[in-house]
Amino acid sequence: MISEYGIFAIVLNRKARLAFSGRKNFWSRLVIDKAEIERVKRANDLVTIIRSRGVKLVRKGKQFVGLCPFHLDHEPSLIVDPAKQLWNCLGACKEGGDVYRFVMKADSVDFREAHRRLGGIEA
Repeated sequence: MISEYGIFAIVLNRKARLAFSGRKNFWSRLVIDKAEIERVKRANDLVTIIRSRGVKLVRKGKQFVGLCPFHLDHEPSLIVDPAKQLWNCLGACKEGGDVYRFVMKADSVDFREAHRRLGGIEA
């Protein structure tokens, strides 16, 4: 299964990787295990990551709101749901996603580099 992040974000479970056992060295360099991705997501609080990039977030009920860093914003349009660990911009850019997507967009990096920056183990 190829995720939306591209070929370097190939996420395969153990059974699928065994199907490619003839190319073990090739696939092991490309694959980041789904369990590893979930571990990294749990270890990195989205609100903390967004604040570390200079975005001021204010709690509004169960969510946080702030100015979106990806476009010129005068009214808070960035919505962060800490329970779901997802963010969404309701303004001009209409971007959204999880902690990986935020780091990729904020730092202009690919999935593997975002994984490394979030403290992931290299595949």
